[in-house]
Amino acid sequence: MKIGYQGNENSFNHLAAKDFASKLNLSSYELIPLGNSQHVVKALLAKEISYGVVAIQNSIAGIVRESYEALKTESFEFCGTSILQINHCLFTKKDVSKEDIKHIASHEMALKQCQIYIKSNFPNLNEIAVGIPLWPQHNLQ
Repeated sequence: MKIGYQGNENSFNHLAAKDFASKLNLSSYELIPLGNSQHVVKALLAKEISYGVVAIQNSIAGIVRESYEALKTESFEFCGTSILQINHCLFTKKDVSKEDIKHIASHEMALKQCQIYIKSNFPNLNEIAVGIPLWPQHNLQ
């Protein structure tokens, strides 16, 4: 049994896919990271996976537009939900003070989820929304 999910290994959707496998009592399954919601939909349509996991809504940041756009023209059976506690960490190189931080690069949804903290602690910060596959291409100095 193959379960495809939006995102990469160790992402929140990866955890949700594991949760679904447990809820479905699957004893043998393979989790397939597919990057984005459109890839999950394409894999379902091509029958490359049996189940697809995408984020639909976030209690802080609202709907996940990417998933709605990918799903809006297709009809799939809804199998359940998974509710996860989301925690993010902000990290820097050693010896970088809070005042020295000029940019924060993260996935768009993580930036939305942390917007209150970021705005209150870094009011003049330049936020950079980065798609996961593009992380290595950004200079995070």
